Amino acid sequence: MSGTFLPVNGWASTWSLSTTNQELAEMQGVGINWVILQNSVDLEAQEAWYPESWYPQGTNVVGNVAQAAISHHMGLILGLAEPSYSEWAANEGNASWLNGQLQLNEAIADALYAYVGTDFEGWYIPEEIDDYAVNYHSALIASYIGQLSAYLHTHDGDKGVLASSFYQNFLTPAAYAAGLRSVMASVDAVTVEDGASEGSGRTPAQIASIFQPLSSSFASGPQLWDDPDMYGLNGGPLPPAGLVSDLQAVCGLASFVTGFSFPSQLDPLNGETAQYNAYQSYEAG
Repeated sequence: MSGTFLPVNGWASTWSLSTTNQELAEMQGVGINWVILQNSVDLEAQEAWYPESWYPQGTNVVGNVAQAAISHHMGLILGLAEPSYSEWAANEGNASWLNGQLQLNEAIADALYAYVGTDFEGWYIPEEIDDYAVNYHSALIASYIGQLSAYLHTHDGDKGVLASSFYQNFLTPAAYAAGLRSVMASVDAVTVEDGASEGSGRTPAQIASIFQPLSSSFASGPQLWDDPDMYGLNGGPLPPAGLVSDLQAVCGLASFVTGFSFPSQLDPLNGETAQYNAYQSYEAG
């Protein structure tokens, strides 16, 4: 893995600047040099993770992570406003709601760019697009993502734009790959969850069967990234052997790997020393 998502509420929101520096140093110890901040505003909690927002302000996670990333020479991708899963699922086909979300994210991006400046590498659109949405709401979602991506490229530093997706077996892998490529035409990269948490039943061979048509569909245009699901049973860490098998399943099919997530599943500062050491041995070759 070259990157990790950084969950905020209950994770990075509890860290001081000193702890954030420690966390990023531990990430680098296993070859992780990119951090994707899951969101800068948690719409479900109605809480912002940076100052000077019109939402109630929580911990200044954006400031802490941006400063630590500079110190450790790590890449940083800033997430925008994240709705709850239920709110997104209820409104992914609602043109009026999507327009409101577009305007909100444009305003948040403007505020973040004014606050952080140029010392970050890209933007993350937090709404995750599954194959159901690809099948039923592709035009509306493509328009939303396209307009937001265009705004970010022309107003707030012309930095790369990342979006994400996950596959729920609603479409065939080939139909999902073709539809997702169309929906995501305007972004610079798309990271796709492998959906292989322990107990999910998704095997490395099934992961490969999903990523093979995706790799073909994304051979030109946006980069295809892999987002391995690192959760084991009962929310604990995925056993190291399982994580390694899942990573190997997409070898050569994705250009970048961004796990979810180092803090929750691989962090020695959170008691996962055995997991960390096992993965460090694998990563060292």
